Amino acid sequence: MCHVAAQYGQTAFLYHVALRWDADVDAPDGDGRTPLHWAAYKGFSDTIRLLLVMDARWVLADREGCTPLHWAAIRGNAEACTLLLQARKLVGAWRRPGCAWANAHSLVTEAFGCST
Repeated sequence: MCHVAAQYGQTAFLYHVALRWDADVDAPDGDGRTPLHWAAYKGFSDTIRLLLVMDARWVLADREGCTPLHWAAIRGNAEACTLLLQARKLVGAWRRPGCAWANAHSLVTEAFGCST
């Protein structure tokens, strides 16, 4: 379900599924692609940000040996490439000691610049 949400840029639905049913955001599909691969391929920046906040592993390669960054570059998605290149910095800034899923909503609203 996370793969489909990422393929269509359904960021809010992906967030809901991950929180409600504790979905694995790094689960590969039949080709070894994770939701982050799909979001990068399609260029859905908000979905990429959410997946990074949820600790999606941006270094995982699919069966072809491509990471999400490879797919973003192949498709010419400059913003997705930038986000993935800065992933270590972004994730480090959002991760805080003692942070658990109980705090996920505040982290996501902070990351997206939303107010609650």
